Amino acid sequence: MKNYKKLYINLMLVAALTVGDSCNKDFLDEELTTAYSQDYYKTEAGIQALAVGTYYQVFVAEFQGEVPLSSTESGTDEFHAGGDPSNWIWNSYSTGFNAFVTVSNANTVAANTHWDNLYIGIGNANTLIESATNIVSTNDAIKKTALGEGYFMRAFCYLQLVSQYGAVPLKLKSSSTVELEFTRASPQDVLKQVIDDFTQAYNLLGNAGAPAKITKDLHDTLFGKSLFDSCK
Repeated sequence: MKNYKKLYINLMLVAALTVGDSCNKDFLDEELTTAYSQDYYKTEAGIQALAVGTYYQVFVAEFQGEVPLSSTESGTDEFHAGGDPSNWIWNSYSTGFNAFVTVSNANTVAANTHWDNLYIGIGNANTLIESATNIVSTNDAIKKTALGEGYFMRAFCYLQLVSQYGAVPLKLKSSSTVELEFTRASPQDVLKQVIDDFTQAYNLLGNAGAPAKITKDLHDTLFGKSLFDSCK
């Protein structure tokens, strides 16, 4: 019995010394493994995830709610203020229609929403183009599909911007720091970039995955519009 008791005490002493030694070796340090950094976009999985996110920004965030009505159809007979006064100011040329739209309720579309949505989409597309170009891979899902989608979505955003605002900043590289000053490019220069990007997209994209994915056929419709606009 005494031997078992002595063995128990010895085991407890060993355990205590082990725990104490572990505490001295940063036992409480934690390594965060669930957060992503920009390095994630250097992987094929990260590039494909970025493509999905860019789809959302360009086609969902921009076309949800009353954003399209307010930013592209206001002032026409296709847009009329009904019982919900959220965005009536967009269809009015009164003094209330200024750079800052008066918020009526949660459905009100701010004056900068359309602009912001498109430039966030362009930022994502720039990162997608750079990542898919720089990665060493023979995977067509990256080198053709994702890269083609990046060019298409950047062109799509700039086509909307130049159609709505005319001269706009032409940003073709991703940003790693805050930038405060931009120079507007002429509509001709913006449209030239749109045509160049659509051409790149056409050479990379296929027709698989429609209608959920961007294809050559969808590309042809908007490419024709950009060519028409460039001849005005």
